[in-house]
Amino acid sequence: NYNVNTLVETTASINAIDLVIGITATDKDYDGTPTATTSAEVVSGLVTNDAVTVSSSNGLFDSKHVGPDKKVTASVSAIGDDASNYNVNTLAETTASINAIDLVIGITATDKDYDGNPTAATSAHVVSGLVGGDNVGVQSSGGYFSTANAGTGLVVTANVNTTGGDAGNYIVNSTAMTLADINQKDVYVTPLEDKFYIVRWDPLLEVVFNYDGWIDGDEENQGYTAIRESDGVVYDPNSNHSMGLYILTPIVSNGNYSFQIETGLLQVNKHDDVGHDDDDKHNKSASVSGVVQEPELDSDLLIAYPNPVVDMVHLSLKDIENYKLIQLYDFTGKSHQIRSIDKQINLLEIDLAQLLSGTYFIRVIMEDDSSRVVQIIKK
Repeated sequence: NYNVNTLVETTASINAIDLVIGITATDKDYDGTPTATTSAEVVSGLVTNDAVTVSSSNGLFDSKHVGPDKKVTASVSAIGDDASNYNVNTLAETTASINAIDLVIGITATDKDYDGNPTAATSAHVVSGLVGGDNVGVQSSGGYFSTANAGTGLVVTANVNTTGGDAGNYIVNSTAMTLADINQKDVYVTPLEDKFYIVRWDPLLEVVFNYDGWIDGDEENQGYTAIRESDGVVYDPNSNHSMGLYILTPIVSNGNYSFQIETGLLQVNKHDDVGHDDDDKHNKSASVSGVVQEPELDSDLLIAYPNPVVDMVHLSLKDIENYKLIQLYDFTGKSHQIRSIDKQINLLEIDLAQLLSGTYFIRVIMEDDSSRVVQIIKK
């Protein structure tokens, strides 16, 4: 009984659904920035066959510093014909790592003069690997040459390390190496006395040279040469023709020093000509031993007491305090050093405490070139 319409219209809503977008981030080596490389992916909510594409941008680590599993955030979005059908999150999170990078530290070392030890003064510098603008300082310590001896192109090693707020972002070498020189040290060698006198057949004296600049503890130089000025002959205590003026040169052999040498003089005279320069001149290598033939000199006016002596001996002789040279030697002809002499009027007090028991001779050469010899018994 009715004519019925076949279509009816009204209104209703289709609600957008949630589309969850996630990200992945790539681990990276430290570069001084927090930027992160990310890619987006649909986690849930996408209707099959919908035309929706997701993307990420502005990926950032939580800091620029090195560390594992660091938080990364990025902006995310969806595009495509069907993208408007979804409620999309605008930010996503994940984790990734920033790896430490190599920082190479080098050193420079300062050349130095020989000082008896291998310590080296060094300073550190960055060779490679430092990111611009980073707060990193480098320093060195414990610098050492490979040897304490003088030489060129010697290896120097030192400990190195970093400081500063960004130092933890680097893998750093702990030691570094370079080359530097240890220069020879200047030593000025001078005899304690300018000129010495002996007579032929005497052994050579124990001449003392002063080594200004010598390092305590270094092995001392031994001996000296006595070369006759006129003919280059070395002094021979057994020769009848040994008279003359000799040049005394210390024997130096330590390669750690550069020696500036002032030579001494030794006048060898006949027995009856002690203290006078002699024109008959010759020479020998510096030995402090040999046979001494005691000259027949008048010792009547030279008195030694106490004799025998334990430590201090007194020598009495008119004007003896004005002596030119005093020599102390034993029966073998070996000269001995006198440690101290106290001068008084017509009297000398000489310390012999260092001598072993035995018989010794003391020769006193005066300013007028006269000489006296006295025998001493040391207890």
